[in-house]
Amino acid sequence: MMQTLLTGLAALVWAAMSSASAQEPPDGLDPVAPFLAFETGPVLIERTALIDGTDGPVRRGMSVLIENGRIAGAAPDGTIDAPASVRRIDGAGATLIPGLIGAHDHTHMPGAPLLQRAASRLYLAGGVTTIRTVGAASPIADLAMAEAAETGRAAAPRVSTSSPYVSGPGDAPVMVQPASEEEARAFVRRWAETGVDWIKLYRRVEPDIARAVIDEAHAQGLRVAGHLCSLTFAEAADMGIDTIEHGLVSASDFLTGKPEGECIGGSVGNMEHVDPDGDAARAVYGAMIGNGTALVSTLTIVESRFAHRYQGEERVVRYLAPAFRETYEARQVALRDVASTSEPSAAFDNAMRFERAFHEAGGLLAAGVDPGRHNLPGFGNQRNYALFLEAGFAPEEAIQVMTLNGAHIIGRQDELGSVEAGKFADLVLLDGDLISDPGAITRPRLVFLGGRAFDPDALLSGLEGRVGLQ
Repeated sequence: MMQTLLTGLAALVWAAMSSASAQEPPDGLDPVAPFLAFETGPVLIERTALIDGTDGPVRRGMSVLIENGRIAGAAPDGTIDAPASVRRIDGAGATLIPGLIGAHDHTHMPGAPLLQRAASRLYLAGGVTTIRTVGAASPIADLAMAEAAETGRAAAPRVSTSSPYVSGPGDAPVMVQPASEEEARAFVRRWAETGVDWIKLYRRVEPDIARAVIDEAHAQGLRVAGHLCSLTFAEAADMGIDTIEHGLVSASDFLTGKPEGECIGGSVGNMEHVDPDGDAARAVYGAMIGNGTALVSTLTIVESRFAHRYQGEERVVRYLAPAFRETYEARQVALRDVASTSEPSAAFDNAMRFERAFHEAGGLLAAGVDPGRHNLPGFGNQRNYALFLEAGFAPEEAIQVMTLNGAHIIGRQDELGSVEAGKFADLVLLDGDLISDPGAITRPRLVFLGGRAFDPDALLSGLEGRVGLQ
């Protein structure tokens, strides 16, 4: 069955990418022009506060020049020699940051496998200019989306693409479940031929299959991400996995009596008893850092599991299709019942502390939204910023995690992730001072992708009540 599924995928990708003209987006995506704030050309953003993504302190009274799709300069006001034809944008009272990089994002969510159009526009409107699809429901469509975004043919973020999910016995039938190490290696080789960047390991993957996937992926120049359970973080790091997803909620390292190679669950209950500053946790950080394994936070979707935490708001949920809105409202009733009869636990606080401690230990931490429930593309990425502040990150640190660190994850740190001369002009101009007003992250005024200025309101227009429709 797996052989049949994958045969000829390279030809399908080529056909999908070559069927559209140089001006038209692929099926399922929108053209760029209707969403641009103004015609493309040289732009000078002046008098703005700049958080450049490098963890350096905010700089005020700054100007940033955009030319030919790239950042031509970033310097104090009045010191940049701009061309006479430049469009000047007054950034007084605003904050300029790099485009957010969603390091664990999807173009699907549970119950809605095909969301390319809505997801693309939501990501851009939310200031997310690059995503990494960690496990794909429609990898061929994602590959076409990636090509269209890089060539400027579609209103879509850049995409670092991935294969379908690789799991093991007992998981959902849609998950690929290789029967042998050789079958696992063949799977990796076939997807390498299609052009994906990542292979995704899922919860029930068997250790020998995981080891074969990681080894073959690295031989093919691909990287491997894992939503773990059967493997501990330390075991996967020792195998050479590149990223581990979701943080403490997927860590089985701390489960008492866990059988080797088996997924026994209980992750949320386990979180309450983990000491993120204790010796056991520090041993996990050490194993990951020593093996070059990054951690990718999805705090916004983890938070939604806890009745006493933020559960969305009208600003977000009005975009849900009717059936998804009804499910959301029913879930809120159930969660209110839970909250009225229980006390908040330490579990989510520990999840935040775990990520903060990993970062402080020197680990590479990035962030994504993992769409689902009320955590929609773009909006959920913005929510991550508030959670990082709550976890004790400084604003500049949080922006670095959400931008430059994500660029390191996908291997594009020389092109993306920070406001530096020569890099692509992927930028977000926020209404407000992000240092004193954290809510400014929810108010993008302009979103630049390769120098093109997108209007967030135009991108969102028409999506109300449609997210989840096929």
